[in-house]
Amino acid sequence: MSAKRWKKSANGTAIIVEHYFSVPEIAQAGHYKTTYDLSFADACCLAAAAGKTAVLITSDHTEFDPVEEAEQFPFLWIRPKPAPKPKKKKMDMNAIIAEWDQALRALAEANRRIAALEAK
Repeated sequence: MSAKRWKKSANGTAIIVEHYFSVPEIAQAGHYKTTYDLSFADACCLAAAAGKTAVLITSDHTEFDPVEEAEQFPFLWIRPKPAPKPKKKKMDMNAIIAEWDQALRALAEANRRIAALEAK
């Protein structure tokens, strides 16, 4: 089932899964938690799914993308991976002053045009 179809069929209904962890699953969860810096709940979900050779359904790319890349673990993503945020460029003081100067000149030009239109 595709993620889009599953999301539509779930229709906002909560899915409750009850699972009793074995000692090896708890150890596996600990491994996932320390290796990928996951929350304990996410590590337990991953260990339970791995123990059943199941597909993990999630929308949490932040937590699980590194796992998917390293472990070749099957995920069913409810939403697509968000686009990366553009990195902010570091600016020195001269560049900041130049940007402000340019903005002030543009504002002054806009004010001159408004004054000319009002004068007509």
